[in-house]
Amino acid sequence: MNRIYLVEVTPAIRAHFAQKLTYFSLDGSLQKGQIVFVEGRSKKFPGVIDSIKPLIGREAVKQLPFKIKKLAQQNGRIFVGEELIKLVSNLAPRLLVSESEVLGSILPAKLEMISKSLRHKTCLFSTNVPNRKGEILYLEGSFDERLKYYERVVRGKLRGRSLIIVVPNQHYSELLSQKLESPGGSKTLRLDDGLKAKELSSNIDKLQASGESHLIVATPTYVVLAARNVGAIVVEKESGSYRQIGSPYLDLREYVKALALALGVKLYFGDDCLSLGAGVSDRPRMIRLPTKKLTSVVVDLKLTTTTTNVGMDVLTAEFRDLIDEALAKKTSILAISARRGVSNITVCTDCGQNVDCQNCKTPLVLHEGKGLRFFLCHHCYKKSTKLTCPNCNSWRLKSLGIGIEGLALQNKKAYPSLDLQIISGDTDKRLNPDSQFVLVTEALLPQLTTRFDTVVIAYIDSLLALPEFRIRERVFRRIVEARNLAKKTLLVQTRRTNDPIFKQAIAGDTETFKYEELKSRQRFGYPPAVHVIKLTLPAGSEQKNRALKEEINSTLRKWKPLFVPPNRVIIRQPLLGWPNAELLNALLVLRKKAKLELDPESIL
Repeated sequence: MNRIYLVEVTPAIRAHFAQKLTYFSLDGSLQKGQIVFVEGRSKKFPGVIDSIKPLIGREAVKQLPFKIKKLAQQNGRIFVGEELIKLVSNLAPRLLVSESEVLGSILPAKLEMISKSLRHKTCLFSTNVPNRKGEILYLEGSFDERLKYYERVVRGKLRGRSLIIVVPNQHYSELLSQKLESPGGSKTLRLDDGLKAKELSSNIDKLQASGESHLIVATPTYVVLAARNVGAIVVEKESGSYRQIGSPYLDLREYVKALALALGVKLYFGDDCLSLGAGVSDRPRMIRLPTKKLTSVVVDLKLTTTTTNVGMDVLTAEFRDLIDEALAKKTSILAISARRGVSNITVCTDCGQNVDCQNCKTPLVLHEGKGLRFFLCHHCYKKSTKLTCPNCNSWRLKSLGIGIEGLALQNKKAYPSLDLQIISGDTDKRLNPDSQFVLVTEALLPQLTTRFDTVVIAYIDSLLALPEFRIRERVFRRIVEARNLAKKTLLVQTRRTNDPIFKQAIAGDTETFKYEELKSRQRFGYPPAVHVIKLTLPAGSEQKNRALKEEINSTLRKWKPLFVPPNRVIIRQPLLGWPNAELLNALLVLRKKAKLELDPESIL
């Protein structure tokens, strides 16, 4: 008679309702910590075996107090070490998520396809790691200077161990791999979802098969697969998109940090301008790389007059002079605008009404495509070709502000033969290496690493009007990034010349800016000075939400919840003593009814 086993599995899935699953199996080769692939709700997902208990006979299965499915045949190629399980269980409460959500967030989406092609058994972070103490260092400088430091200083000290460079996305992984590889020089092993499963398996097998040192470029979900024989980990572009945009909103920088400390290896955070939270909870060891001198010019837009009907006129005399010089000398220019579209706000001159989306009440953005203009809502993406006031039906509409399409129209009007490349959310996001004149939105500026002779910040003041607590940090970082991309000249155009943020960023004075900004966050109670927990109530009937608000107020009264209209609740907690076990238990109950975020990107 075949022996029957009761197998308990922790699902690796990004869902807060995930619970441990139980199966029966006839496979005696199953092991604790093995990754298996199971069916649930018409979807296949990975899980980790927690326990295996033998049962005597089929009758024992029938006598169980719940229905149970048979575990499908598994190939047994990937295992999770005890140290990784311990790391996950410690990390989950600190980030207000479940262990299942952490596992689902740190393992790659292609894990099953990878496991089918693996030739070697792979253990993700076993207990057999050297007894070393981890160290965290922070690195600020231009992209080119950071790469030199990683290659010469960091890798040069590893003595036969591998270097993992963690990047925020697959585009950056491809770009960085190309930059690091040189003819006859270093070869990189890429690990990201842009590669096919067989190539990923081949690269992982190379890491498992030998004790050789490798230069590895990986996105966060592949880091643990590359952790064999690692000597140091770099989190490159530290301010990048490491936080998940959907539930469970996990900050994967925290996971990489915990993994590096558990492995006992040096961890470097590198960026043009590190985030304000970098090093707040540590005693930061900061390394500032040298920057090259360049000519910087600030233009006061309050002194210019608008001569165009395409929003604000940002083609100043100084900007024109730089274009003329670039055309004459055949040099390159990068121009930066804050927004997409022609202009970001449109007002009726008859009734004074803003042209807003009728669906979600946010301002409509004016766009132009194939010679036709239309309004587009950047929140719900509803499109309208009606170019009249929704309030009084007037045609007398006035565009305010300037978007990247408006900037392109102004340049095309003044220089009809100018060949422009626009990089925005509405166009191709990849830089054409032959482009002489490039326009980019500030949101996509971090993706650029190619340097330009001249960089122009045409207009980003509109960002500073946003009621977001992180917005000044974001604007400061964009100016620093722009400065680091400029070879010779940086032109900054603003109506806020008295705001110290421009002077500090152009000078690269990150210390003064961060000191003042952190003091402001401490005063008003925002991260990283304190932890902020945001609950977002579901869109629904007022009566349902009123009952939920009463429940939240009753459950969390001890922690003084702040209700932010229309459907958000904020709780502030000190950094010391986090996580608070009592609050954590209360929040995990409410999480079934409301979205939960720790230290969100935005309060609103």
